[in-house]
Amino acid sequence: MAKTAAGSFPRLMPDASELGLDVYHLGYHSAESYGATPYLINDKESGINILIDTPRYNSKLITTIKERFGGVDYIYLTHVDDIAEHVKFADAFGAKRVIHESEAHAELAMTSYSGAGIEECEIKLEGQGPWEVFPGVSAKVYYQPGHTIGHTVLVYKDTVAFTGDHLAKVRQTGNLDAFTAYCKFSLEEQANSLDILNEEVGRTVKLVLPGHGRAYRTDFLYDDLHEAVQRMRADLDEGIVRQTSN
Repeated sequence: MAKTAAGSFPRLMPDASELGLDVYHLGYHSAESYGATPYLINDKESGINILIDTPRYNSKLITTIKERFGGVDYIYLTHVDDIAEHVKFADAFGAKRVIHESEAHAELAMTSYSGAGIEECEIKLEGQGPWEVFPGVSAKVYYQPGHTIGHTVLVYKDTVAFTGDHLAKVRQTGNLDAFTAYCKFSLEEQANSLDILNEEVGRTVKLVLPGHGRAYRTDFLYDDLHEAVQRMRADLDEGIVRQTSN
């Protein structure tokens, strides 16, 4: 059964497909990345493929990606924790890794698998962006410190936000949530960052794809995210840290 399930990846994500986008769930979740979800953007207009964070290294998956998509050009790393074996993937595809420079320090990683080689990432974003990193691809990277000091969010075609550990749908409530119990840097910064992100893309993004938590499909992200930040700030004022899980 496990082999059959693994063989179904990469799997086109229905919510993304309905929006006319080729975004794939890669499966092969890695325990060293705390089971985070990895994704692949197959941008047909530019011919560029972007890996979002990293799955467990698997030679069959590597071969399948090369055969179906021609490989990977860039590996976008949302932050330093959900990227175990990123060096192996970069070597296997000859891909350039993208991460914010403040995040590219091994001592910030929660596992040695993520921290190893992080200083050698080929593209280190500087400043506060946003950045257009991928030639010919309609995508921007937004600086979103909070969960970690240099967390970023990738927004593709103004429609899909790859949010890492910054924002997700919570299974227990069905609401957007910032996983405040797992913040490594600053909850106040995270709330501020989410406000800025909402003003930038809240009126166009229709799908949130997180590293942890559930995907969130909405036509009203601006309102939904505003409410999520209000809840977050109310909890901060009351000193409440909610134990949510993905």
